Amino acid sequence: MGKKIIRLTESELYDIVNKVVNEQKPDHLMPSQPDNPSNTDGAITKYKNELKTIQTKYKCLPEQFKYPFSLLVKKNYNKMWLKIALGIIGRESSYASGTRYNVTNTLKQIASYVGYNSSLGPAQMKGTTAEDLGLKESDLFTDIGALDAAYRLIKKNFNLARQKGYTSNPSNLKGGTGNATLDISIVAYNMGANKVMGPWCESVDPERIKKGLKTKCTKIPKPNQKVVVDYIPNFKTERWDGVNISSHGYIREVANHVRKMSCS
Repeated sequence: MGKKIIRLTESELYDIVNKVVNEQKPDHLMPSQPDNPSNTDGAITKYKNELKTIQTKYKCLPEQFKYPFSLLVKKNYNKMWLKIALGIIGRESSYASGTRYNVTNTLKQIASYVGYNSSLGPAQMKGTTAEDLGLKESDLFTDIGALDAAYRLIKKNFNLARQKGYTSNPSNLKGGTGNATLDISIVAYNMGANKVMGPWCESVDPERIKKGLKTKCTKIPKPNQKVVVDYIPNFKTERWDGVNISSHGYIREVANHVRKMSCS
């Protein structure tokens, strides 16, 4: 069930804007820094050493996500799925940076307060999706919460794709991760699993065959239907803001972000 849309007065909207602006603070969840560092030399040293270790171990990861990444690794989160989740955050919000992200994210947060189910935070995930994954909407605004949310959705998509027959072999897409299950999990994050996941079959439509397009298999396969394993459709989406995407292009962008993390 979607959120109920609330109509606000001008003064109520002004109060919400102030609340959102005040919540925009540079809290990137770094190691626990001593409350009174002047009296705790040992704590300062420990803090600096922890930072140094993280910087060395995860030198190829985006700066502000190194510590959240390390915390989730300690909880036995799969490193590959974490990197895929980070790659998605890189694609969705440039790792929570840039003027466009800062402006649009604030506007989306305001929209969320008044009842719209907007895509929020570094992972650009809807609050309802976060809740389905066992998190709170407020978690999406923290670095570790966004990374955790993206990870959980990738894991969910990955397991579903395996159930539908996707393998670890390369898909029909060039420039992806080289793993069909990962590729389809990535694009399902953006376009939805029901839309992009198969099973897909060879088409019997001459026009589709000419274009190399496949079709969703019927629940009861027809005699002339041939299942195409590890197929990823290339849907194209025109967005209201002019940032048009295709499913293949989205996977390539995420995969490029992930490749930059190969040394960590």
